Amino acid sequence: MDRALLDPAAFFVDPEEIVKHPTLSFDKKRELLHRWAFDAYRVEVIAAEAARPFERSRLDQVIDALIALEEAAVKGSGAARAA
Repeated sequence: MDRALLDPAAFFVDPEEIVKHPTLSFDKKRELLHRWAFDAYRVEVIAAEAARPFERSRLDQVIDALIALEEAAVKGSGAARAA
């Protein structure tokens, strides 16, 4: 799983897969999503001039996944804090 931290997008199809992963701890999910958000941010900064205004970015997806993870934790969801 340490290799996934280097490039979460290479190990997971989308950020939601991390949120729903049954064996990852809450802290590991958060760490992976933060890393993915940082990577997505760097890519989007580089490609800002070519961005399509109505297309949902990967950064938006990662941020939504982080929000979902945090909300589930606040509500006491066992799924978000699995193992």
